[in-house]
Amino acid sequence: MIELQRILFCIKIFLIYFFKSIDSFWFGNSIDHMKSDFYHDYASYLLLHMHNVRDAQKYYERSLNACLDNAFSYAGYASVMLILKNIDEALGNINKALAIKQKARFYAIRYMVLWAAGSSAEKSETFSKLNEYFDSNEAETYDFIAYICVQFKMYELAVELRKRAVEIQPDHNQILFNLALTYMEYKQYFEAKKYFERLLCSYSSREDEKYKKQAKKYLEEIEFYS
Repeated sequence: MIELQRILFCIKIFLIYFFKSIDSFWFGNSIDHMKSDFYHDYASYLLLHMHNVRDAQKYYERSLNACLDNAFSYAGYASVMLILKNIDEALGNINKALAIKQKARFYAIRYMVLWAAGSSAEKSETFSKLNEYFDSNEAETYDFIAYICVQFKMYELAVELRKRAVEIQPDHNQILFNLALTYMEYKQYFEAKKYFERLLCSYSSREDEKYKKQAKKYLEEIEFYS
């Protein structure tokens, strides 16, 4: 099933970049930029959907070799370096991304890197910038960054990011479940219960039923220990 998803994704991005190449021919857009975007999209797929960090690293590197001004690839590479606990590389790459483009997801990654580095001087300003640049089209990206936060036990930022993601896509059952689970790990059981109950009342596809089953189990645990 996973292999089929990967094949379908590759076909999809091949078709996208086939038509982009036609645009490049007619409008003079850089082929290097197109190659860089292709590698970035595949690396992001590996990281966000497959949690395949090593292969994602390889394709982000290819993206940056093709074009050195791809802010999204610098940010993706910074995320990989953070997961691998290479903090200096993570900070250097996220700063390069922000020098090119200011995005909320970039500031969220920078905040995590500063936290991991034990640097408190710039965290407050970075968090303010994160709120200033929130993008209403990036719910799944915020959810994934929250996933990294949880690995570093940064529950406050993880909750903030997932709450924003739920505001953007209120019917996204996986993100609702992830938010409730983050509250559980943060030991805020009342808030966790609220979002688990909201999940149970939401519309769901057959694929989403697994989240509802798990939500019921967590609610039973909360009731038992209350």
